Amino acid sequence: MHIAIWMTGLLLLALWSATMWLGYSLSHLALTLPWQQAAATAAQLQIPDLLKPFLDPIVLIFSGQSWANWVQGLAPLMQWLGNLLQGSAGWLVAALPVIAWIVWGLGALLVLALAAGGSAGVWWWRKQQLPTKTSGLVSSLGSQGGAVSAAHLQQLKAHPLVDHLRRKFFR
Repeated sequence: MHIAIWMTGLLLLALWSATMWLGYSLSHLALTLPWQQAAATAAQLQIPDLLKPFLDPIVLIFSGQSWANWVQGLAPLMQWLGNLLQGSAGWLVAALPVIAWIVWGLGALLVLALAAGGSAGVWWWRKQQLPTKTSGLVSSLGSQGGAVSAAHLQQLKAHPLVDHLRRKFFR
């Protein structure tokens, strides 16, 4: 169970890391993109014929326009965004790696803490379950004052904890 918890934690950590660095790459691209050229180029984009049956209805549903009109309508938004980012891009580009490391580190610590907490919870739960399984074993051995009779030996062999240990270690 501990292995499953830690494997899940490591998988979540890998997904978190991939998501963070993809976001970092895209945001770095957005901050350094020549927005004026991107707005001019976006108006000339065409949908490949293979994707037209899928994308045209989506664009029509959400914007009520064709693909070309919708992309041309985005040009003022892209120019505004470009002007906004060019004004603040200097300090934002410099701060982006530090911000990304801090956010990634906090998320990684949270994922590892959750995995450690789950593992500790399983350990505690198993520790709480152990005395109830061994109470019959301890009382059967302690009743004879150290002398073990054949009946007690048979009772010991039939105890569920001994059977569990035999199956686990002596297959």
